[in-house]
Amino acid sequence: MRFLLLFSLLFSTIIYADAALEIKKGWQLTSLPQQIDDMSLFDNNSTLIVWSFDASTQSWQGYSHDAAVQSKITDAGYTLLKSLKPWQAFWIHSTSAWTASFDTAATVPQNPLNTHLELKTGWNLVALPSKTVVAADLFDDMTVWKYSDKWQVHSNSSMPFPPIDEISTGEGLWVKSDKDRNIDLNEKSSKLHTFASEEEMLKYIRSMLKNYRHPYYGYIDFDMTGGSDFSANNEDNGAIPSSNGDAPKEQASDATSTNLQEEGVDESDILKHDGEHIFFVDQENGHIHITSFADIAAGNYTPLQEIPLEKEQYIQAMYLQNNRLSVISHKNIYYIMQDGSKSASAVYPPQQIQKFQLDIYDVSDISSIKLLSSMEIEGDYRESRMIEGRLVLISHFYPQIQYEYPIIYPKAPGCVELKKKIIEIEHNGSINNGVACGSNMQCPLPKPGSTELQDLYRDFSKLGCYRYNYDENATAWYYDYDNPTVLSEYLVPTLTTEGKTVKLLKPETFYAPYKMDQSADITIISTIDTAEGNYTESISFLGSTHTYYASSKSLYLVSSQYPLYYDFEYFREQQAVYQFNISEKLSYVGRGFVDGRMLNQYSMSEYNDTLRVATTSGNSWSTTGTDNALFVLKGGNNKELEIIGSLHGLGKNGETIHAVRFIGDRGFVVTFRRTDPFYTLDLKDPKAPAIAGSLEIPGFSEYFHPVDENRILSIGRDADSAGVAQGLQIQLFDISDFSNPALADKITIGNSRTYSEAEHNPRVFAYRNSDKMFGLPYRKGYQDVYFGLYQVNGLQIDSIADLYENTQDKWSYSPARGVIFDYNGSTYGALFQGDHIICKTIPQKAKK
Repeated sequence: MRFLLLFSLLFSTIIYADAALEIKKGWQLTSLPQQIDDMSLFDNNSTLIVWSFDASTQSWQGYSHDAAVQSKITDAGYTLLKSLKPWQAFWIHSTSAWTASFDTAATVPQNPLNTHLELKTGWNLVALPSKTVVAADLFDDMTVWKYSDKWQVHSNSSMPFPPIDEISTGEGLWVKSDKDRNIDLNEKSSKLHTFASEEEMLKYIRSMLKNYRHPYYGYIDFDMTGGSDFSANNEDNGAIPSSNGDAPKEQASDATSTNLQEEGVDESDILKHDGEHIFFVDQENGHIHITSFADIAAGNYTPLQEIPLEKEQYIQAMYLQNNRLSVISHKNIYYIMQDGSKSASAVYPPQQIQKFQLDIYDVSDISSIKLLSSMEIEGDYRESRMIEGRLVLISHFYPQIQYEYPIIYPKAPGCVELKKKIIEIEHNGSINNGVACGSNMQCPLPKPGSTELQDLYRDFSKLGCYRYNYDENATAWYYDYDNPTVLSEYLVPTLTTEGKTVKLLKPETFYAPYKMDQSADITIISTIDTAEGNYTESISFLGSTHTYYASSKSLYLVSSQYPLYYDFEYFREQQAVYQFNISEKLSYVGRGFVDGRMLNQYSMSEYNDTLRVATTSGNSWSTTGTDNALFVLKGGNNKELEIIGSLHGLGKNGETIHAVRFIGDRGFVVTFRRTDPFYTLDLKDPKAPAIAGSLEIPGFSEYFHPVDENRILSIGRDADSAGVAQGLQIQLFDISDFSNPALADKITIGNSRTYSEAEHNPRVFAYRNSDKMFGLPYRKGYQDVYFGLYQVNGLQIDSIADLYENTQDKWSYSPARGVIFDYNGSTYGALFQGDHIICKTIPQKAKK
């Protein structure tokens, strides 16, 4: 019988149930996941002896339930083994296989987050102090022996034994240390290392897939035959002929552009301009429209040019720098068949290989736009940044192996007999219409109060019979997960351009942790020279990332991997922050840890070679409440990021961070549950960040935007006394007295159904510093779309204009963007949405 899965599971010879340890026949080296203070757990006629080793005294301790054997142990001068500490390894000898059951409720460790492994000088008999799987290299140059039916060794010297590839929970280890050590498994197992060869790298990736089961079980059928071929549909070497007049247009001045977190670090959006031409995405109609400031100021909304999109091509990011339009779009998923060929259909289970596309256009001549280069990149696009024409791409790739597992029919007469008796009682020995009674509600069941079935189940569990599957005849069987047949594998993503294919993983630039039971998701950072349209280099590491922040020289990626970095009982969450240098050649700098979770990219900020991070730990519904904190990290020993300063206790218990912004040596944080505590933070001393002032007002902020050193704007929500969110709200804070911030003014727009994308995507917020005029697109309900224009006037917010369109047609669900600009002595506001444009003159105000 064949059984196909995407990934195999690790099944060691020792299998843990919630409250049981399965003992094999003969000698075995193992451990328990919890502390045992009552050695009667091993009081079974099959067990002859249990041995453990005290590294402190370099001496043995022994236990046997047989009084005669125990007497021999003590008479020989060995100490009586009275208890086993959590993750303490031991040898046990049994004359038959059986299951040891214990009470989990009474043996839970006092500190479930204790992941420290203490080693003494000399030999240590230990196990992993955390439920995980790690590479043997975690022990560096120490000698490590592992026994599971055969000996394996990790050592610098050559030995005639198989090497240890990985170490998992429950496996006992002999470790020889040249000094006393305390290994923090959290810290050590997350360190990244590279590989000496591609073979070594691929071996590691295969092991990762073996130790972690991906949650994917279904597939999506994509149409791969549709879509247009841009290069085939356009002649003149990919040039797009002009569809309108191509006379030179005058430049607009003081035009707002994509709102950026860091100056000089461009972020993607669906609208970009160069001061003369405007490029904006019409996803619903499958085009990138191109117009000019001169045309829309004159009321001419017909596009000068259009770049067509392929069928079902979805644009995820767009940049415009130095006459290069870079467009990142999602591509269809294709499948890898068993023979390695690519197909639009798939056997079950399919192997999904996602890919995205990067198209770079030369737009120096709008009348003849040329496709400079096109790249197909395997993986899932996540984020990007553009710095002086250098595009930094962040993508994820999940390697895949398709296995076939053989079926084993073990000799388990005890389990088979028990299963037959259970089936007989459950089915009551009868058949209804050819259907077993156990699957028919009309079949008779055991009499109420009968204990026979419960006794059988107890014996069934004690023998460890639940490890097997059973057919209708009670025949035991199981899949042999240790000896799968590989049908196909896809381990390394590629980038293809102009018929050339480049591997994005290289052993010398692929960084992997020692921890091996986490997702095998690989994060890849690639750089593209958009001037020439060329791929330059990639660097990657094994780990799933979810939050991204970039300064002009560094890229920070945040990962929260389960189960090592999260404790479900105490709601403690930990984030790993990885730093990469992007200013010149890509390189890995180091990583650090912070407790809690981040809100978004604005939760991080690099300043004077330090990284400030704001997090929330816990949840409002948990018994431990929440802790909102600020951490300051700096590269230290081994180039790792170390916490040099911290500030805890922001907000009331149960509140979480809703907005954060770092500006120079100042910080601003809002927490919320019922009211909005607005905090100003003094960050002059990175080792001692402090609260400068606070203000408690209704509602909450979601984005901060600086006006000047004395004023700051926020976008958020009003709220009632119960903390229920109301209308969209713009607030102006007076921070001239930094220790006593004050709410200077606010404008509330609409009701709880009023929404602005600026609440969670600050890139759409339009602001120009010259006259403190700003705007944001928002909706009232599902149809009415507005571009609200406002101006900061001293300590008040003036409402300038509202560009409005009733959108009951096909473009109603397209995201909207707004631009403020000056042209020919007048100030304009323009709303872009789908294939519609609204542009109106607005009253000019004095510089503020």
